[in-house]
Amino acid sequence: MDKIKIAKNFSRAAKNYDKLAIIQKSAAKKLITLTSPFIKTDSQILDLGSGTGFIAKQILKQVRHNEARSTKHEAQIKISETDLSLEMLNSWHNRPSNITPIQADIENLPFKLDSFDIIFSSFSLQWLCDFKKNFRNFSSLLKSKGILAFCLPLDGSLKELRAAKIFHFNQLPQKKQIELSLKNSGFKKEKTVAEITTQKFSTGYEALKFLKEIGANYSSSSKPITKTRLKHFDNFCLKNSSHKNSFAISWNIAYFIYSKND
Repeated sequence: MDKIKIAKNFSRAAKNYDKLAIIQKSAAKKLITLTSPFIKTDSQILDLGSGTGFIAKQILKQVRHNEARSTKHEAQIKISETDLSLEMLNSWHNRPSNITPIQADIENLPFKLDSFDIIFSSFSLQWLCDFKKNFRNFSSLLKSKGILAFCLPLDGSLKELRAAKIFHFNQLPQKKQIELSLKNSGFKKEKTVAEITTQKFSTGYEALKFLKEIGANYSSSSKPITKTRLKHFDNFCLKNSSHKNSFAISWNIAYFIYSKND
């Protein structure tokens, strides 16, 4: 997988990402809610593929809310954010001192062993080349009983766009594949959730434009893209849409909350 190309795609998307990535932000919120029992005010947290810092911002809100209800003062939470795209990291201008941005590759992380209580990732791990290898690396970075919490789109996502067979989209993993890799990497399941959500657009072209604008690029499967081919694509999408006068794409999203099985 071309990591340089991925970084460039997301760097171009950085400016408008928060405004456009509605599904991704909703998934990140749900991931934090599912993981909330494990988040403490003194947790050491790593966010993989942090993008514009949405997860860290939401965690800080939750911790501040909990602190306001508590009479006991505890040590400050610390979050390390990693992303391939420097532009994504730099988009958060007033980052608090307890949040540290680091430009890094998820598959080559620069951290010491047993450093974190929780590792988060939202809509990033689908880019991994080897789940088992990387899950083992993540496990080595977690403290005893540490938590790995992530969500990602599964096989079956964007099926409406794939059906046209005009554009190529990266193959997405299956839930069973991920669960087996987690088990074989020394993790114990705490909770998993799967859901399908849809996102509406006026045309198929608008859906393609959206994916490009959030950095999730696609490519032509064979011939060059022309206005005629795009018109045929739009007609195909609307003809096969289950929504009148609009086109919807499906996101098959899974949430995984696993603990390090020491």
